[in-house]
Amino acid sequence: MPQDGTYYAERGNVFRSPTRTDTGIKMGFKVCVVSDGLNEEAAAEIADALNLHMQHHPDKH
Repeated sequence: MPQDGTYYAERGNVFRSPTRTDTGIKMGFKVCVVSDGLNEEAAAEIADALNLHMQHHPDKH
């Protein structure tokens, strides 16, 4: 698991990873679960889209 605040997919779930700070760690969290009709690839695409959005709009994350 990354620890840089990025989004990642694992077993059909999308998570935001924890972030290390100077004084500790900001906890990560589950963002969403893809439905049974979708596969792991869909979760990875969601994580990629969130990471791309975070690069262009860091103030919204």
